[in-house]
Amino acid sequence: MAVTKLQTYRGDSKDIDLTFTTKTGSPVNITDFTIFFTVKDATNLSDTTDDGAVITKDVTVHTAPEAGQTRISLGTADTNITPNSYIYDIQVLNSGSSKVSTPVKGQFIVMQDVTKRET
Repeated sequence: MAVTKLQTYRGDSKDIDLTFTTKTGSPVNITDFTIFFTVKDATNLSDTTDDGAVITKDVTVHTAPEAGQTRISLGTADTNITPNSYIYDIQVLNSGSSKVSTPVKGQFIVMQDVTKRET
């Protein structure tokens, strides 16, 4: 499992591009996969329903599924949360086999923005 730190400013859009490969580097066909992205406060990890998550995204349409490529797109509403250091993971559900795995987890840092105007 990879441990990766992600950072963004509060209210900014962010794309997280992922490529799934085998141990030998060959692409994994993710056509039937659902990608779950969840961000929680570290004090809320016992939440078994994910209702207390600050960000949740489910991705079922992938950018290049035969090449193992997908994108988790976070909009401004997703990242407009209290600046803090959170915990995240990315889980993968293979609908064909019903197997679930967690290939990536880590720290999700939302930094305080300075500029508030958008026009």
